[in-house]
Order: sequence, then C-alpha cells, then structure tokens
Amino acid sequence: MTGLVESSVAGDQSESGEVRDATEPIPGTVPVSHDGGWLAAIDGWRGVGWLSCGAVGGLAIAWFILEAPGEIGAKADWFFGAAVFCAVLVVVWQTVNVQRQANQRAALAEERLRTELAAAEQRSALERAAAEERSARELASTQKLHKAGYPVGLPMGQASDAVDWVGAFFKSQGVVFIDENDKIKINSDETRKALEFMKKLMAVNPPEVYAWDDAGNNRWLISGKGAGIMNPPSAWAVAKRDAPQVAEQCWTHGFPAGPKGRFAPYLPYFWSIWNFSKNKEAAKSLLVQLTKPAAIEKMVNASGGYDLPAYEKLTTLKIWQEEGPPKGTLYHYPNPYKHQTLSIAASPAPPKIAQQIYAQATLTKMCLRYHQGEAMEKTLAWAEGECEGFMRS
Repeated sequence: MTGLVESSVAGDQSESGEVRDATEPIPGTVPVSHDGGWLAAIDGWRGVGWLSCGAVGGLAIAWFILEAPGEIGAKADWFFGAAVFCAVLVVVWQTVNVQRQANQRAALAEERLRTELAAAEQRSALERAAAEERSARELASTQKLHKAGYPVGLPMGQASDAVDWVGAFFKSQGVVFIDENDKIKINSDETRKALEFMKKLMAVNPPEVYAWDDAGNNRWLISGKGAGIMNPPSAWAVAKRDAPQVAEQCWTHGFPAGPKGRFAPYLPYFWSIWNFSKNKEAAKSLLVQLTKPAAIEKMVNASGGYDLPAYEKLTTLKIWQEEGPPKGTLYHYPNPYKHQTLSIAASPAPPKIAQQIYAQATLTKMCLRYHQGEAMEKTLAWAEGECEGFMRS
C-alpha cells in the first residue's frame, strides 16, 4: 500500500501481542511426564506379582526335579507338562501386557490430541480476535482520515487494480467464490462479514472510486488529496517526477491482515516462445540469460525498483533499500520478510472459472451492490447465480 501514512506492520507486531506464535505454548497445556521408572516398565505392582509367581513356580519345579522322591522318567514327563503350562502362562501374560500397554498408549495419544486441539482452538480464537481488533483499528484510522479531508482512495470499478485488491481482501477474510472442487462457497458467514466491513470502508472513500481506471488511484495520491492507496509504487514513481513533495512522504508496505492471514495481490506475467518460431534455440538462450540473477537485477534497477522478479529468493536487492525519497521507501514492496502470501483474485477456483470471475469483476460488483443498499441475501444470491453461469460456460 502506497500512501502518506506510516506502515501498519509495526503496529500489528506491537499491539497484537496477545497472539502467540505457533510454537509458543499455551498456558494450561504443559505436557505431563508419564515416566514411572523401573516399576512402570514392568507394568507396576501387577508385573511384580507376575514375576513373583514365575519365580515361585520355577523354584517349585527345580525342587521337584532335584529333591523330590520318585523316578527320573516320571519327573521328566511331569517337568515337560509343567514347562508347557508355564510357557502358556507367559504367552497369556505377554498378550495381556501388550494389550494393556496399547490401551494406555491410545489413551495418552487421545489426551495429547485433545490438548493440542484445545490449544489450536484457543490460538485460533486469539488470532481471530486480534484480526478483528486490527480491522477495527484500521477502519477507525480510515474514518479519521476521511473526516480530516484526506481519505484513502480504493478503486471499486472493473479495472485490474480494483479486482486485485478486493481479491486480496476477500482472501484475508476467508471468502471463497468457488473452491478447487467446483463447489460454490460464496454464501457463507465469511462473505457476510467481509461485505459488512467493505460497506463501512467504502463509505469513507471518494465517491468517484467506482469509475476509476487503473490510473485513478495514482492520480488521487499525487493530487495531494489522498492519504493512501493500495497499489504498487507506480504512483510514487510518477510523484517523484511530477510532485516530489508528495513522493517524499510516501511509504510502501504490506497489505492489512485479516482473520485468515495477510495476502497481497499477485498478477503474474510469463515469457514464452511460439512453437512456430524460426529460431527457437536463440530464443531459449535469451530467456536463460534474462533469468539469471545478474540480468534480473539490471532490469529491476532499470525500472527504478518497480518490476519484481519471479523468484522469491530475489527480494532483497540493494535498490529497494536505497531508492528514495525517502530512502528505503520501497523496501517492503518485494515482501522481503515473507510476511504476506501472494494471491490471485478468485482463487482457488479452477482457472477457466476464475478468469471469468476476474474479467467480469464479480468481486467488486458484489461489493457495489451491497454498498448501494441491496439486501445481503439478494447480493449473495446474485453472486451465486453469476458463478453458476461461469461454470456452465
């Protein structure tokens, strides 16, 4: 997001301290040690009883063979029967012991699972509460900026900038139009909450945002009337040339986070070679050269830091630290800390359906319909009908 406001990332880290890291233990879930020493290893006092019986039986057999009167052959037959009987007892003992240990381990595993599920649920509840608190805080800041006469400018038309940022917002709220299995999921509580928030947010945006093209938010920021936009730093680049007093107050940072995480719009481009090309080998060689780190850095430098590499390990090039004014204004633009998840609007719908949702701007149209006063259920029914039509085409 480029704008005349400070990044919200630091605030997220400091003011939402109640959200624990995934590896941090939750109070009340300290693992309990079940180590009982040698006594536990032989199944407690029950094992002591079995061992005692075995020892007494062994002594009795030894006494009978060595000391008792009678013929050696008869003793041998009796000893053989006694040995078989003892072997059966041992097998029964081991079977019962193994079964008992299996039951104990199953009980411990069930206990651990319950504890982990409770901890995960508690963690999720804390994260949801923190996300809702952040959203309320960001909405309040937007309302204050509007009241001061410098509102943020968020496009809500059919151009790609509008669809991209709304897609990222919906993703952070858990909104799904159609899932990867062709199931329509738009009629959900997550969608309702997202539309309610969006209605409040758009109420403090300039009224002309519904007619903006991709350059509309850039012009809004550069005019000096806008406090912020959601866009790559193209607006800053133009301001640097035409309105340096605006450019020196801009800072690019990550998107606001929602209950499902922090997502950034992703609009990938591809290089390819036509199968009818006359010089494919030369074309392949060129593409290989252009995808090397040194060549990528030259192209990024030539764009003033605007172009982003396709490789996640090339997000810390020097230009993003040095470019200004102010120095470092583009540092967070390539997502160097991986604190955002790149997301394509309308995903995870299958590509043939997602591209129709994207091209028809179904996301922004839905927001507009509800913002203009249409009933929630009617808006959701309209969106479902649109998705059904895309699936048939």
